[in-house]
Amino acid sequence: LRPFRTLWQPLARAVPTAVSAEGSGSSRRYTHVGSLRGLPRDMVSLGDYSAEQIVGLVESAAEFKRKTKEQGQAFHPDQPLRGKTVGLLFSKRSTRTRVASETAVAYLGGHPLFLGKDDIQLGVNESLRDSAQVISSMVDGIFARVGPHSDITAMAEHSSVPVVNALCDENHPTQILADLLTIWEVFGPRKPAAQSPLDVFRGLRVAWVGDSNNIVYEMLAALPKCGLSMSVCTPEKYPIP
Repeated sequence: LRPFRTLWQPLARAVPTAVSAEGSGSSRRYTHVGSLRGLPRDMVSLGDYSAEQIVGLVESAAEFKRKTKEQGQAFHPDQPLRGKTVGLLFSKRSTRTRVASETAVAYLGGHPLFLGKDDIQLGVNESLRDSAQVISSMVDGIFARVGPHSDITAMAEHSSVPVVNALCDENHPTQILADLLTIWEVFGPRKPAAQSPLDVFRGLRVAWVGDSNNIVYEMLAALPKCGLSMSVCTPEKYPIP
């Protein structure tokens, strides 16, 4: 069994605890990246994370994005996932999530192993428990895009390696991290004195108008603790649980 630190600790070291970024026309100090060393083993929902840990992930993503998009860095120089395989389990199709996850693992020096619903028998002829135990015995981490929330919790429970929730019917943490990164990129330059994304987030309001789904559930679990206010409008027959 591979301990979870074999996957997350190299990633935490890949971004220094304080760096100066030149992107977006402003200088930033990343002050929360050090909190990545205390992350939960699995990412099921951002509700399990502190504000500092969420912001640390946003800061880390911003640094990786700056190096790839602005500096043209094809591979991370430290290759923190070198020699490691990340299983990408997709019970549901997704163009952007698949491309983003495969290129991200490759950028960090790892090997992305895509497993679609036609490639494996996830919970069909084999129980989800058996699938999680077998797959995790041969990879260093699992990135799972599933249907029922119970699938991702069972995967995390029975896997011997870290599990990242790429989508389930109740949560979508990676999407909300991307949303927070976008909010920081848009509003950060307007607050040049801000020392942290938390300084930028405080006082902002996000409005959700639409059906009650996993996106708004995850927003409600993450955004308020980071200082953002939310106004939610859903159909009367489909309220927030």
